[in-house]
Amino acid sequence: MTLKNTLSRKRGAVATNETARAEQSIIPALLSERDAAAYTGVSAAYLRRARREGSPGGRTSGPNFVRLESFGAKGGKNGGRVLYARVDLDVWLSGLERKRVI
Repeated sequence: MTLKNTLSRKRGAVATNETARAEQSIIPALLSERDAAAYTGVSAAYLRRARREGSPGGRTSGPNFVRLESFGAKGGKNGGRVLYARVDLDVWLSGLERKRVI
């Protein structure tokens, strides 16, 4: 193996690591309701209902969420934006795992 080939391989490995780091920084830590629904495989309506109603009737409670309040021109609340942390979604999904019963 020549020095030229070795250097080009090392440059390729460095570029790959830089690309991986760049991709990780692009992936947001907080997901919108629609993105959280796609990530977890449930509907946005389910997340909305679970957030609003909790866990009545034996339904599984939803994942933790963050609400960013927004205020109107006159200072009144306009509801706000709901975001889900990817870590909270992973914890919620792992809590839904069913163990095999024999």
